[in-house]
Amino acid sequence: MIDLGYCYENGIGTDTNNKKAFELYQKAVELGDTSVITNLGYCYEKGIGTDID
Repeated sequence: MIDLGYCYENGIGTDTNNKKAFELYQKAVELGDTSVITNLGYCYEKGIGTDID
């Protein structure tokens, strides 16, 4: 799930889709994967797929 989010965020093998990347990162955290918290925080900081917070 994290790798797929990274691919969407960076346009690797697919068109860039920041909203989808954010949703995948968020879902991974909800499922208990703490390794993606940094990615999710970066999205919030830079407004990638979500509003800046």
